[in-house]
Amino acid sequence: MKTKNNVQKALTKTLAAGISLVLISITVNAQDFWKSFIENSGLNSIAIAMVEPISETTKTETYTVTNADLSAFIEETDEPMELENWMTDESIFNSSLSIENETEESLALEDWMTTENTFYASNFVLEEESEEALKLESWMTDDSYFGVSTPKIVEETEEPLELKDWMISEKMW
Repeated sequence: MKTKNNVQKALTKTLAAGISLVLISITVNAQDFWKSFIENSGLNSIAIAMVEPISETTKTETYTVTNADLSAFIEETDEPMELENWMTDESIFNSSLSIENETEESLALEDWMTTENTFYASNFVLEEESEEALKLESWMTDDSYFGVSTPKIVEETEEPLELKDWMISEKMW
């Protein structure tokens, strides 16, 4: 049994070391990957342009443009839409709908709104509801019903702390 445990421990340590080596090699390769990615992308020239001061002798590039290159930028135009007879025929669309503006009566202050007796607490009747008292039933305290055993409370006692000489020594502090 002890041999199995030792073998398992050795095996897990070996696996952990192997996985660590693999992860380290991946991170080293990833650093090289990102370095090559930045060198081969347009971000490199942007980064260099932002860092290096602009000199008077800057390199300019010339491009030749052909009609094939410009075809992507030509806007397409749609044919104008025509009004057809059915679009204006009122029998197709229900035009019998009439729209009327809605008007509301203005709010008015009524007498009961200003009477102080209306809003006193004595006008409101409070009814007290009565409920039956809850009763403790046997199943509520049965440990086997819930599958949980009640925890045992053990009271621990601590020894009083002692003051040692080094605690109050001037040499220590």
